[in-house]
Amino acid sequence: MSTVTPNMNLTIPVDHSPADNDVWGALISTTLGTGIDQHDHSTGKGVKVPVATGINFNADFSVASHVLKDALAYDMTPVLPSAVSSLRSAIYTSSSDSNLYFINPGGTPVQITAGNTINIAIAGAIGGDYGSVGALLSFIDASDTYIFQQQVGSAVRQYGKVAHADLDLYEYKAQSAAGVPVNRVRLKSPAALAASYDLTWLTALPASTSVVQVSSTGQFTADQANAVVTTNTLTASDLKHSGTWRASVPLAGSNTSSGIGAITAVSATASGNAWSLVTGQIPVIVGDTLTEINAGITGVSGQTYTFDLIKVNTSAGLVVMETWTDVMTGAYHTTTRTLVTPRVIAAAEHWHIRCTAPASFGSTDTWWQAYAGWTR
Repeated sequence: MSTVTPNMNLTIPVDHSPADNDVWGALISTTLGTGIDQHDHSTGKGVKVPVATGINFNADFSVASHVLKDALAYDMTPVLPSAVSSLRSAIYTSSSDSNLYFINPGGTPVQITAGNTINIAIAGAIGGDYGSVGALLSFIDASDTYIFQQQVGSAVRQYGKVAHADLDLYEYKAQSAAGVPVNRVRLKSPAALAASYDLTWLTALPASTSVVQVSSTGQFTADQANAVVTTNTLTASDLKHSGTWRASVPLAGSNTSSGIGAITAVSATASGNAWSLVTGQIPVIVGDTLTEINAGITGVSGQTYTFDLIKVNTSAGLVVMETWTDVMTGAYHTTTRTLVTPRVIAAAEHWHIRCTAPASFGSTDTWWQAYAGWTR
């Protein structure tokens, strides 16, 4: 009785079998014609050919437009770009720089890798060390915020610095809002910047509206104690004093607007007379509080001088607000008066100091200084 081989399904007659005596011709014809002749190592047509011992690729290998499937990996041998320059739609590893390339249909090599990372330059994206160190530029949809961060260190990502030219700031609108803002605020570096410097912002917002100052080291500070702004325009009334402010009062000049006439400098030229002269305006403004007066007199020791604090306004004219006397203790004498009642300056007022010499004064008697102190 004939048998069938397991790998190619060949019918083999049994030698000297009476049953097969009359079928030898048909069996041989079938075996040679459909078995061996059509043998291609597909299932039922032969044993699979081992790659290691049975196949030797010595020319380009075509898969006839089919897909190469189920490969564990694709291990390429680096080659010179010139060796594959005639190919199209091919990938290769260059032996020149050990990077992966794709040859597009036009024959241009497109670099896919850059060292140990993806070549993001091909997308027109961030270059430099961004990819090699693992820095991160991300977008947070919940807050519509772009975030620049460094590579991971100590299990966290710290924020990164950003260097650029002009910075345009537009009004923020959420993604669902209609209309895109066209007006912007531009932050610019001066074109003639003499040297680089840092500006460091306030450590905290002030408790009230304040004047912002900048130190020589570039630190912003809000001078709340000495310079509080109460209006949109910075005026003298906005400049606050941390203590008593003292300034010179003019001894000569014109004060016709104050209602007390012209002022003449004190300089005695003869003896045996008295004099009484009024200074120019004390340089105070509305809201200030006069607290003290200082005067300097040149004369004879033992003489008594009288001082008056005078207020002039359009409704009451000239009014003496406070009077005091002082006795010369030498040829040069200064007197300081802390006002019994501090005087708050109101609108439409002018304040002056009057000095009255004794009935008989020496030829050297001179009022040579006057200062006023106030708080603001």
